[in-house]
Amino acid sequence: MPRPLSLRVLPILALCLFPCLFLAPAQAQDSPGALVWTDPVRTETVRRTVPVVGRLLARQAGPVAARTAGTVRTVVAEVGDRLEAGAPIALLDEETLALRRDLAAAEMATAEATLDQARAGLEQARLALKRLEGLRGSTAFNQANFDERRQEAASRAAAVDAASADLTRARAALALARVELSHATIIAPYPGVVTARHTEVGAHLDDGDTVVDLLNDRELEAEADIPADLLGGLAPGTPVQIQAGAHPLTAWVRAVLPSENPRTRTRRVRLTLEQPPGQSDLAADQRVGLEVPAGPAIEAATVHKDAVIERRDGPIAFAVVEGTARLRRLTLGPAVGPRWVVESGLAPGELAVVRGNERLRDGQPVDPRPNSDGTTGTDTGTDTGTDTGSNG
Repeated sequence: MPRPLSLRVLPILALCLFPCLFLAPAQAQDSPGALVWTDPVRTETVRRTVPVVGRLLARQAGPVAARTAGTVRTVVAEVGDRLEAGAPIALLDEETLALRRDLAAAEMATAEATLDQARAGLEQARLALKRLEGLRGSTAFNQANFDERRQEAASRAAAVDAASADLTRARAALALARVELSHATIIAPYPGVVTARHTEVGAHLDDGDTVVDLLNDRELEAEADIPADLLGGLAPGTPVQIQAGAHPLTAWVRAVLPSENPRTRTRRVRLTLEQPPGQSDLAADQRVGLEVPAGPAIEAATVHKDAVIERRDGPIAFAVVEGTARLRRLTLGPAVGPRWVVESGLAPGELAVVRGNERLRDGQPVDPRPNSDGTTGTDTGTDTGTDTGSNG
């Protein structure tokens, strides 16, 4: 009697499944861990800082005035235009100025001719006086005639001096007329943006009248009112971190003004700004945040901010230890650029997971890779941070 089909299939299934009982654990042991990227915990020089609100100021800003009188023929620059140093702003009518130059040139030519004539007369008077001087002691010598010729020579010398002075005045007038004609083109004295316009075509400008307002936003500096008890760490040349919108910048103390506000007990500090080339979104009077040093520099362990995971019971991070992820509870200090000061939980030299740590579990096998894409682990090279407390 034939056996049921199920009884005949069972031995075959048993033979197929038997090797899997031994292969499955081996394959589980050979499976790679979770792919993660790490950044080392390192020691840095840091100092506690206090946040202070400041503002940006333009080192070059103000009215651009006409340097000669005249009628406006053309206005080249409009409000909002960015100008380079030497770029034309407005043009004055040159016809009158050119006529003044030509008149001054003619007056100078006249003065030159007058001086030549005076010099010739002086030479003639001196020759006549010399001839009479040669007759002295003879019967032909006439004292009265000699005195008259001597007086004439002195008068001719005075005429030469006067003509020489007139020529100097005429040359100065011609030079001034040429300068005024060159100033018919009103130019930007420094690079900047036109913020206001104060004249129009056909308007008459006197020397010194305002044409436009110009602001150089490429040379900004920071200014802040700093509490007097923090000035000890702000010697000239001290670096200070500044946050201008989304841009972290570095500035250096240029001067601490020797005037204190008696109500706020603050002093005004000016800082030279390291402005990146081509950055055009900064503006004068823009509000900025400064991290003012409030204590001596110390050596401390730091971890990149991407390694820190905030939980209800406090911040944690994962360190890679012998191919596994180990959960560490952290006590954090102040921030240092893109890093946190670690007061406890991690030691310098340990590898902290900065990418791929969102779903890690304590003890989970990992496949660590060094973080080298430039998005984390970059050192700002500064010694300042934000006073955020002890738990971040």
